[in-house]
Amino acid sequence: MVAYAPVSKVYGATTVTPTLQKGGPAVYVFGRTDDSLPTTLTLSANTPVGVTGLSATQTSTHGVTYRAIAELTVTAKPITVAAADQTRGYGDANGAFTYMLSDSLVAGDSIGGALTSAATATSGVGGYDITQGTLSLGANYAVTFVPATLTVTPRPFTITARSSIRNVGRPNPPFTYTTSGTLVGGDTVTGTLAAAATAESAEGNYVIAQGTLSFGAASSNYNLTFNPGTLTIVPLSVRLFQPPVPITEQSYLQVVKTSQDAQRKLRVENVRIAVPQPESLKLKVELPSLEPELASLNDTETTR
Repeated sequence: MVAYAPVSKVYGATTVTPTLQKGGPAVYVFGRTDDSLPTTLTLSANTPVGVTGLSATQTSTHGVTYRAIAELTVTAKPITVAAADQTRGYGDANGAFTYMLSDSLVAGDSIGGALTSAATATSGVGGYDITQGTLSLGANYAVTFVPATLTVTPRPFTITARSSIRNVGRPNPPFTYTTSGTLVGGDTVTGTLAAAATAESAEGNYVIAQGTLSFGAASSNYNLTFNPGTLTIVPLSVRLFQPPVPITEQSYLQVVKTSQDAQRKLRVENVRIAVPQPESLKLKVELPSLEPELASLNDTETTR
């Protein structure tokens, strides 16, 4: 048997250099005087952190096997986990956070958990820490964690003003627009478009500008691209037609009711008001033919 002084190693190490206390070839009088033991002792890499009794076998240079004992202290393996910076747009979900290890893990070990950040999809533009979260390598590792930054950038959004036309001397019509992009959460577009033209403005073209249109308190979270429109003012001699109003069930019933009321009020003989059908909402007045009466008058004049 061979007894060694207490030894220590870092978790994952497979050898130690022990100091002999008792035993070995030198204490055996019948052994060869030139026999010796190895200067290192081979151990398991997966011996967990803590203090334990070491028991192993050693073979001398001349083939004599000895049982070796010692007190073994295993310390945690130092390792650095460095999170990687990440960038995403406002309104997008956080991606999977990644990291780098300063050293490899001991065979058979694995990493559990994940990095995290306080930022959510509705968090505003800015920088947010990426922290260790639930990431763990276990008790056999002494982890040094290096945080990173999640950068939230403005969300692209496009507003395009619709062009409009009006006669000179008239007020500006309500300006409308189309959008491209999606709003986040409860964000909305507020305000109105504007043009420098007034009712007194001369004929010509005027820019329909952004005016007060914005995203309110969330404006810094969007990268707005605004495409202006054109207000064209034309002379009064140019007749402008308004687009037809779409026919709805409510509007159709209202026209029918108006027609029926008109029928009750009119008491003109041989006058009939046709109730409009859905395909035509125009009121149609049908008058009887006056040709017979005109023919009779002609005959009378001839007789005279």
